[in-house]
Amino acid sequence: MVKCFHFILILGGLLLVNIDGFSQEKQPFIEAEVLPQNPRLNQQVLYRLRFYRDSHLQRGYFLTPEIPQAIIRLKQNLEPRQVEVQGQRYELVEQQYYLYPQTSGQLKLPAPVFSSQELYIKGKPTILQVRPALKQNDGSSWLIADELSLSEQWQGDMADLQPGSIIEREITLRAKNTLGLFLPEVPLDDIRGIDLQRLPVKLSQQEFKQESNHEIWAERIEKFRYIVQQPGIYTLPKISISYWHNPLGQFQQVYLPKHILRVNPDKQIQHSTTPMTKSSVTKNTTKAAPIEYFNQSLLFEFLYKYLPLIVLLGISLFIVIFYRLPKKIKRRLQLLRLTIQLKSACQNNNPIKVKELLFYSAQLFIQPYPPQSLLALARLTEDSNIQQSLGQLDHVLYANTSVTWQGKQALPLLLKFLHVLATNKTSTQESALLAFWKIQH
Repeated sequence: MVKCFHFILILGGLLLVNIDGFSQEKQPFIEAEVLPQNPRLNQQVLYRLRFYRDSHLQRGYFLTPEIPQAIIRLKQNLEPRQVEVQGQRYELVEQQYYLYPQTSGQLKLPAPVFSSQELYIKGKPTILQVRPALKQNDGSSWLIADELSLSEQWQGDMADLQPGSIIEREITLRAKNTLGLFLPEVPLDDIRGIDLQRLPVKLSQQEFKQESNHEIWAERIEKFRYIVQQPGIYTLPKISISYWHNPLGQFQQVYLPKHILRVNPDKQIQHSTTPMTKSSVTKNTTKAAPIEYFNQSLLFEFLYKYLPLIVLLGISLFIVIFYRLPKKIKRRLQLLRLTIQLKSACQNNNPIKVKELLFYSAQLFIQPYPPQSLLALARLTEDSNIQQSLGQLDHVLYANTSVTWQGKQALPLLLKFLHVLATNKTSTQESALLAFWKIQH
């Protein structure tokens, strides 16, 4: 009895050991981490998904998270590496994203999922507390970044400005760890006497990867064109942009200094070859030259940029109009083109080209069975002079003769015959003609 009791105790201990060992067997799991957990509106948040697996054979992929209240960008996929969790060895698969919350308040991130045909591991959702944007005294738009810079470049002769002069200004706004779409528009006011034009904006994103750091720099490049209209002294005010410096936790400003533009009167008027008195130089006369120069420069720039497009549109419009023209107008245009070609061929004494043009005209204007020879063409008219002219052309082309064809003499009759073909005033009766190749000259 005592031996039986001891056996039961030993067996129970073994079972407990096996159960405890089974409970400590490694199981794959997934987790998510966000930094920081209480970001501000539009602040860059690092979102990390980690999958811990027992073997590299447990393959799969992370499902891309869907977060309607945030902009999400893939940062990088890290190479699997060995880690230790609670005394257990795992292989860690990690994927990182950047999040940019678009609404303040509670933001729920979906549960992360690692999936494959043989595997489906789901984690727990994550909650973010997004703080709202802070108001600024100057009323400027909200911008949060780790660093901000403002620079400019000028194109044009700033030292010799005259009415009609054009200078361009390129202003670049660069911000660290944010997106280009968050960068504000450069504030510029209109200046009386200078025409200010905004050119298309360029947004870009650059990533700089290092072993211990991963930075994103966003750029907003704006170009402005200043067209001087009147002489004088103009002040371009200072440009300043405020932003929330995230590492310091306070507002800061970046700015560009003010500029002075000195516009001299137009030299073309000052050095005119025509003598003028002070009374003859009126206010309207002084402004005429800058406006003319201004219009010419704009016209040249417009044609330089858009001339190929205008030509392409013109060709397309011509094709559309041509194929939609009434049949009568289209026939007249075709007749005009053939007339020009026929005159050229006759003046050059080219009987082969003339024959080809006549056959082409017959195919174009006579449907459905146009004549296929000069003999058949001659039967389309009752005018004996035209028949004689076609006979001479046939004789020159097909008879063994050294006679030279006189195209200029035949031109009036051939043009008359071309008009007969185009207007469908052809004879339906066949004429009893002589064999043209037997005609002697």
